[in-house]
Amino acid sequence: LITLNRVEEEKRKTEERIRERHEAIAQQDEAIAAANKERKKAEEENRRLAEELHSESEKGGQSIRSKAKLELQEQLEEFKRQKSEAESKQQIVEQNIVELNIKLDEQNTLVSKLQRYLKDQSTRLVELEEELEQERVNRSRSDKNRGTVQTHLDELSDLIDEEAGKAAAQAELAKKKDLELIRLRQELEEINQQSEQQLSLIRKRNNDEISEATERLESLQNARGKTEKDKETLRRQIEDIQSQQQDEQRQRNEYERQSKNLGNFIKYC
Repeated sequence: LITLNRVEEEKRKTEERIRERHEAIAQQDEAIAAANKERKKAEEENRRLAEELHSESEKGGQSIRSKAKLELQEQLEEFKRQKSEAESKQQIVEQNIVELNIKLDEQNTLVSKLQRYLKDQSTRLVELEEELEQERVNRSRSDKNRGTVQTHLDELSDLIDEEAGKAAAQAELAKKKDLELIRLRQELEEINQQSEQQLSLIRKRNNDEISEATERLESLQNARGKTEKDKETLRRQIEDIQSQQQDEQRQRNEYERQSKNLGNFIKYC
């Protein structure tokens, strides 16, 4: 826009200089016309004096002819001087006209260039306005896209916060599960210890009873004086002991099954 204003100002100044040159040429033309008019006037005056001189010479009088001749020569010299001045002025005017014509051509060329430049700048200005409008459209579209992206970012941030909350809750739940697992393992250890202790006591008691029964059986066998009824009684006692051992074995198996189930449960957790 600044360049366009500068071009307009330069164009205005150039047109003003051209107008001044035209006025100067018009003044020079007027001066040439005036000089030609003066020259014609001097030529007419010279012709008139020549006619008067010729007339006086015919009428007689040497002195009159001498005087008229002298006046005529003076007027002729004055005419030559004026003619020389007029010719000099005319040459100067013609030279000025040539120079003015050259300058006028240069100014016209410059004006043409400026007009072309102005046209190019006007075209470029239109292109820049179109580019600016396109830039406004692109910026508007970019702002709209930025708003959409910001909305997506906000939604994603909310989702991340929500997932973070869920993760924290899951971490807390996992922590509770770990604590529960530790507690269950401790209970399993206690149950295993208790089972081992109970089984150890049962084994000891059974072994003691079997040893006692065996000793009694050996005593009975050694004492061959006992009746068959006593043998049967002793046999039933042995069977009772064996049945009790089977019950204790089933109880032991049940303890082991419970312990295994608890171990699987802890492993699953």
